Amino acid sequence: SPDETTGTVVQAVSGRVTAHLRRLWGLNNILGDTGEKNRADHRHHAVDALTVACTHPGMTQKLSRYWKDKDNPRVQKPNLPPPWETIRNDAEKAVQDIVVSHRVRKKISGRLHKETIYGDTGEEETTDNVTYQYFVTRKKVEALSQKELKEQICDDRGVGTIVKDWVEDHGGDPKTAFKNSYPTVGEHGPQIRKVRLRIKRQSKTMTKASTGYADLDGNHHIALYQLPNGKIDCEIVSLLRASQRLASREPVIQREHSGSAKFIMSLSKGDSLKLTEDNKIVIVESIWSSGQITIVDHSDAKGSSKKQPKARSLLLRNKAKKISVDPIGRVHSSND
Repeated sequence: SPDETTGTVVQAVSGRVTAHLRRLWGLNNILGDTGEKNRADHRHHAVDALTVACTHPGMTQKLSRYWKDKDNPRVQKPNLPPPWETIRNDAEKAVQDIVVSHRVRKKISGRLHKETIYGDTGEEETTDNVTYQYFVTRKKVEALSQKELKEQICDDRGVGTIVKDWVEDHGGDPKTAFKNSYPTVGEHGPQIRKVRLRIKRQSKTMTKASTGYADLDGNHHIALYQLPNGKIDCEIVSLLRASQRLASREPVIQREHSGSAKFIMSLSKGDSLKLTEDNKIVIVESIWSSGQITIVDHSDAKGSSKKQPKARSLLLRNKAKKISVDPIGRVHSSND
């Protein structure tokens, strides 16, 4: 039926028809060797779009009549040749040139820190120029991880030993060891349902909360700068810090850093990078407080190409350049 605003005739094509024509025209193995649709590659949407564009109502009608009477031995499969002879090769070449557009997530909203509240012990240590603090919190015994069970329980009144022995005697898994009962402190003491944990965290990944400290809930961006000696320095900006800058009307992404350092670029989730050395385009998937970022190939829908390099190494080793990909896949230089 015609679109009410433009008068354009719009006709839907069912997934069954699309799948049949893709297979019939040899388009399935453009992105894989199995002969089936490859959903692990974002570009399968483009193959579907091409198939739908080449489908006309006559094809749909022929297939519908065939599927309705296909159990009849007299019914012949409809002859549906490719729209043009070289569609397979032309489509393969076109798909290889596609750059997938991803949405960049620079919005400053949502939860600023995680729910668990920690108490500060006042203890800290510095290792490799990174400052760590020690905190305490309470946790239900059935929710303990193996690492927490073995290394992080504060052994007050022998509680840690009691809980460890109980888990070992009840199958070794905290999730199932406390299904029906709990250990007690002594023969007639109270049940142990929660334990106190001693947790080590980087100081810069924590923030003050109402009654203690909490883990920051993600990073907004990483800003990269070149120092006068040629080295690369980076600043990881949490979502909380970005919201504070916004509230105080400061630039969220700050181009000035350490005096004479030169601003290179900022990276947020969804940003695109061209790795000049490898001639690849990758997408930033996450940003770590350590300065690492998670990247995946622009066409990877399943994460099989995932890597976690240091952001500065991408600049030095891979000659990474930030690019912008518009909604129809055109690549532009990014003016950060």
